[in-house]
Amino acid sequence: MRHIMSRYMGNKRAIAGRVLELLGPGERWTCYVEPFAGSLSVLEEARLAGYDGPVAIGERDHHIRAVWTTVRDRPDDLLAELDASPRLIIRETYKRLLHSLNVIPARDVAQRAALVLFVVAHGFAGLRRVNRAGLCNVAWSGRTAWTPPDATAVGLASRMLAGARIESDWARTREAGRKPGARV
Repeated sequence: MRHIMSRYMGNKRAIAGRVLELLGPGERWTCYVEPFAGSLSVLEEARLAGYDGPVAIGERDHHIRAVWTTVRDRPDDLLAELDASPRLIIRETYKRLLHSLNVIPARDVAQRAALVLFVVAHGFAGLRRVNRAGLCNVAWSGRTAWTPPDATAVGLASRMLAGARIESDWARTREAGRKPGARV
């Protein structure tokens, strides 16, 4: 499967299987709670292992929340934005798109999500490097070609997130998944 956000600093993809082993069988869970969403690699692994119950994810980074909210709610709009994105990248293109992400807060959420995926793919250290003003300041990695996520990858991620609660902080994420007797 081609992942939507495979280059992400802090990515748990390499240890996702081990995390699920520690959590125990998914059929015993009342709700899967992912407090640090990032690339959602542990949730993806849980879905591939057969977990189809409710999901609550948390992510403080509003850019990453925009990606997952758009994937869940507007996958076709995201695909349209990705189709319009440049395929051959030079430093000036990267700087212009990074500036757009930082300076145009009223941008449509699908456009913002496409920009975030672009910056994650081309940023040197991933999108998590944000300065005190909340702006992304990730240097260009030097990668010149980009193949954005395709309809299959976006569709799979959208189905993975169907019905998921997406919250901005740990307390709300925990409360979204908490029910009497819940095993989270």
